[in-house]
Amino acid sequence: MILCSGVGLTLFTGTAAADEWVGGLPLTTIQTGTVTGDLWFDATPAPDWGEQVVTKTFTLPEAAVAEPGRIAWARLYISAYCGHMQSDYAFSITNSWDGDNDGVYEQVWPETEHGAFQYFVDADRNPIGNDNSEFTGHGEHEPYLMLNDHENRVTSDYFMWYDVKDLISDQTINVNVNTTGSYDGRIKVITLVVAYNDPSSTTQTTYWVNEGHDVCSYYTEDNFGETAVGSTSFGTTGLSEVTSATLTVDYMASNNGCYGFPTADNNFEYTGGTPPVEGTFTNLQLDRDPDAQGAYSGIDSWDVTSSVTGGSDTTLGYARYFSGTGTAAFYKIPLAFLVVKSPGETSSQPPVANFSADITSGDAPLEVQFTDASTGTISSYAWDFDNDGTVDSTQQNPSYTYETVGTYTVNLTVTNEDGSDSELKTDYITVTQAGQVATNDLSISGIVNVVPASAVFARETNTVKVLNVQNTGTATLTNISIAVYASDVSSGTVPINATTIASLAGDAKTTVTLIDPTIRDLEGGTVTYTAVVDPDNLIAETDETNNNKSSVAKNVRYNGYKGKGIYWEGGSNITTRHTFDLQGDLLYSTQPDSAYKSVGSWGSGRTETWTASDLPVPSGSTIEEVFLYFAYNWDQTAGGYPWLNLSFNGNIIENGNLSTGNGNLYRDWSNFGAYADYEYGLCVYNVTDRFSSAGNSLVTNPYDGDNNLYGKVALYPSTLVVVYRNANETRKQIFINEECDELGLSAPNYGTTPEEATAYAPFTGMAIDVGEGHKRYAVQLRGKCGAR
Repeated sequence: MILCSGVGLTLFTGTAAADEWVGGLPLTTIQTGTVTGDLWFDATPAPDWGEQVVTKTFTLPEAAVAEPGRIAWARLYISAYCGHMQSDYAFSITNSWDGDNDGVYEQVWPETEHGAFQYFVDADRNPIGNDNSEFTGHGEHEPYLMLNDHENRVTSDYFMWYDVKDLISDQTINVNVNTTGSYDGRIKVITLVVAYNDPSSTTQTTYWVNEGHDVCSYYTEDNFGETAVGSTSFGTTGLSEVTSATLTVDYMASNNGCYGFPTADNNFEYTGGTPPVEGTFTNLQLDRDPDAQGAYSGIDSWDVTSSVTGGSDTTLGYARYFSGTGTAAFYKIPLAFLVVKSPGETSSQPPVANFSADITSGDAPLEVQFTDASTGTISSYAWDFDNDGTVDSTQQNPSYTYETVGTYTVNLTVTNEDGSDSELKTDYITVTQAGQVATNDLSISGIVNVVPASAVFARETNTVKVLNVQNTGTATLTNISIAVYASDVSSGTVPINATTIASLAGDAKTTVTLIDPTIRDLEGGTVTYTAVVDPDNLIAETDETNNNKSSVAKNVRYNGYKGKGIYWEGGSNITTRHTFDLQGDLLYSTQPDSAYKSVGSWGSGRTETWTASDLPVPSGSTIEEVFLYFAYNWDQTAGGYPWLNLSFNGNIIENGNLSTGNGNLYRDWSNFGAYADYEYGLCVYNVTDRFSSAGNSLVTNPYDGDNNLYGKVALYPSTLVVVYRNANETRKQIFINEECDELGLSAPNYGTTPEEATAYAPFTGMAIDVGEGHKRYAVQLRGKCGAR
């Protein structure tokens, strides 16, 4: 019999998602309008985190329901967690609506569809994505999964919405969400949004509801050396007499993101350091102090009045918090609201800018005649011919001569007493050198990185990827050599591997993958890889100094997703700990999946019970040994070990640190990436003297009742194993092997093959007597697969 706690981790068309690796659905405006009342919403995190049945009560403004017909638009949003970023775990959700506050849910929406989620691309940027082709206008490789016309999935969250304008008849609304029967089903978002009119108001409200399901993760940094930055725009052009503007985001993450407004301009740069990205949004950088923060959702809002002028559309930029690790390294956003107030009556009509040019490309010096094509009454013109922020002309139809070779962006701003508008034409003018001759240059425009990107692994070879080896000339180059050096091999002076690119067309680029054959026996220290294209300068180039690119320094680590008996120094296989040779048998009973408790959700205690029928010891038997197998995961308790109080049949068997307690403790952890130190463990207790054939119970509480300090661990269902003697039964030889080995199968994410993500259980301690007619069988008990 094998007793172990293991983890098996297997492992757009349209507008681009912020996160090119994971995918996501960018936010777009699904509703905008002008009302005399307000856009009201309650987006505070769903209550009772950790529960599968949750009720949230909303209290609308009295003016919204003072008389029928005032509500112009209303939508309910709900999101729940399915337990894994990609796997298709059991998921169902029933959403119930009480719109008249009579205690009866007159509208019920059962949602039973579910499916696996696929990341958008692989390490070579080949599209994978999700097949939504059954829906009109959608394709086979999209960065989000559609379940129906009102529900989608991105990573581990299902997100759904319902139009409820005609279902509201009272100021108090009750919404019940039930995910019973789901593998996880914790509820993140229950948000109600209502736009309404108020005849007594002296202001008008113009609003935008931008909806999506977008992601910003560290995966794009690790794999591409790029930062995931998302944006969503609001059509604010033409607004006037703005008295206030409030921007709000409803996000799904344990840590707030970073934001910029009224553009997404930024100077983010991936460095691979701590944090891995430096820089900021370069316009108005909004604060990160949330209005409300739940376990995995929150809301934040800002006064952006000064940034909403009506002269142009505005854009919200968003990214993850780059100092975050673990679950805090991921950021998701499904909703953003912009609410703009102005006087009740307005006839403002600012102009609309536009222009053309008689020529847009040519040799230097290039004279260009610009022609104004703006509409509306215009009192002034401001031309910026190179978009450097300096006004170059105030004429209506100016002429300008470009003296220097380059590509130029042109901006025209027109103004009248009601406002202004700008027209920006990016890379509009191209100026070339007279008689310019085609040249060639080789460079590495991407990053040099290992696969997976978080570490160099000890005790094995490593894959090194060189992204975007580029020929910036016009002629095709052939037989291009590329070599890779490691800083810990001959001090980086001798290549560890090299390859040849057969040909590379002009203005083309390719990605090269090589194997570092160096075996580093122990973890510790760092390795920096340097790739050099054309190291012997065999190809004539205009610039021979830009052929090198180095990775950031990578820590050398053991790979915790591989069998630790092979890939960890001092690691153990699943080893025989108990043997029995007797007339009798072995019984075992594992608690159901519902006994699993996520981090922070069991502070009031967990009780597991075994009835007599769960472990039916035959009459006349003698109990030989009884073992309790207590497994956990996702442990983040300070010091690296859980502190718990365990009571078996009313007897305290543990009260404190599991590493110094009464059980035999086995642990494992991934050792690299965002969840490097999230420990998994198995603790084994001999409870022979406390076992009862009539029934048994185990009560688990955080040490000293302190859930904040000692509830930072998830609990797997526990197992009882009973070995008994009985003279009426046949002879048995029983082996019980114990260990904790976390295993994960995914070449791009974990660097593992099926052979490597394997644990071995050698049965030792006594010779196996295989007589005629004897049966042989093994039972494996393991932790539930999944990543949380």
